[in-house]
Amino acid sequence: RIRHVTVGNRHREVVSSPPTTAFPETDPSGQAPEPAATVSAEADEERRAAEETAARLRQRQEALIREYEALQKDRAALARRDGQRVNNAQQARYADAVEALNAKIRDYQQRREAYERDVQAHNARMARQAAPETAPATEP
Repeated sequence: RIRHVTVGNRHREVVSSPPTTAFPETDPSGQAPEPAATVSAEADEERRAAEETAARLRQRQEALIREYEALQKDRAALARRDGQRVNNAQQARYADAVEALNAKIRDYQQRREAYERDVQAHNARMARQAAPETAPATEP
């Protein structure tokens, strides 16, 4: 912005930058925050994000456990039917059921592997975040 300022009997134009709401943030007194406060706020944000990620991973884990249990029940039901086929139609239905179960198992395994990769990535992030806090301080 350009402001016109009169100093004494002289008229000058003063160029000032537009107000920003981005960094650096100021407290109500108009002072910039201490660097430690900014770092602390960033650490709090990282902690909240990590907690949210962990909660989503727990939900995925619970869903995978429920799905695994359902697959085990389906497998047991098919195993009970294994010796009960008496004609070609029943044999074909059994083979279709086995193939459908196998497809569900493959899908489950892919999602479980993706979950495990996400858990490993989360754990690696947590280890990187914890490393600076646990590193010994060095004297200058």
